[in-house]
Amino acid sequence: MSAIDIIVWIIVLGVIAAGIVIAIHYGSDIRTASDVHAEQQNTAALVANIRQAFQGYPDYSSLSASDLINAKAVPSAITVSGTTLSNVFGNPITLAMDSNNSNAFDLTEEVPNDACAAIANSVLDNVTSLTINGSAVTLPVTDPATIGQDCGTANPVTIVEVYSGM
Repeated sequence: MSAIDIIVWIIVLGVIAAGIVIAIHYGSDIRTASDVHAEQQNTAALVANIRQAFQGYPDYSSLSASDLINAKAVPSAITVSGTTLSNVFGNPITLAMDSNNSNAFDLTEEVPNDACAAIANSVLDNVTSLTINGSAVTLPVTDPATIGQDCGTANPVTIVEVYSGM
């Protein structure tokens, strides 16, 4: 092997090593962004399915995960285990009639802190109420920093989304 061949191999190995370092460094960010996008789509599909399943009923008083599972109203991308629904992060999704309005329902889920702001911002146009880690978010949100502050540093973050529409 000549000196030029050795230099070429060193450069090739250096490029490969740099690629591995970049993949390791940014891999979790790419996964989180992909999971956030999937969770946004899953939530929108679940909300649409709930509204469709309850169309014509007087309220959401009988809303439960088990009823949605039995009615085949859970999107296939949402994990179902027995009577439990789980989001893409592996955390449970709970559903119930809203305690303040029987014509609205609550969707509660836990999400990783690094996904909290993106998920909360994605539902702002569709919810009548939003609570992050027990803190009610004043709607409409006029400052994006508000969501980030409410997400805080807890991990995971509990988000309660209230959807109306009977």
